[in-house]
Amino acid sequence: MIKKRIEVGRDLVKEFRLLRGQTTSNEPVPKKEGKPKRQRSTPFERFLIKYHDLDNYIDGFTTSDFPYYFRAVAEENGYKYFISSARDNAIFKKLMEIFTNREICGMITFLYESEQNYLSKDRLSPTLLASRWVNTIYADFKLWLNGEYSPRKSETKKSSTRGEWRDTESTTEVGGKL
Repeated sequence: MIKKRIEVGRDLVKEFRLLRGQTTSNEPVPKKEGKPKRQRSTPFERFLIKYHDLDNYIDGFTTSDFPYYFRAVAEENGYKYFISSARDNAIFKKLMEIFTNREICGMITFLYESEQNYLSKDRLSPTLLASRWVNTIYADFKLWLNGEYSPRKSETKKSSTRGEWRDTESTTEVGGKL
């Protein structure tokens, strides 16, 4: 009985629409033309835009861009770096108080692309820039930038043998024969 009333109601609606010249269609309503909805991008996607046009965007780097820059330079030189964002952002925030963005990026590039041999390239991380090494890295970066940098010579190990211990081919016997 309820189904019959629903059908009668639908028929009445159809008749009213026909009398008024209205038609119904099951076609979807076209979407309005205009501005597309704002799509959110990840911090890495925003960094990539800046990285591809580095000369124009380097001065606008934020603390979240530097860890991505560190990783990009490391990967370009065949090394891997895992970002620890809270730690790395804090380090770069402090560095930004002391150095310009260009100097920070330059030091990172120096670490990987120069012939420096006092730090192992597969163990580099932004924590080095927060340590006392930053003074050495900065001074060497400036020399490297001017073309005056020369890698440090590897130091030869000093022999720890002294005096009577130098002669290892001694015929002296320790202890007596029984």
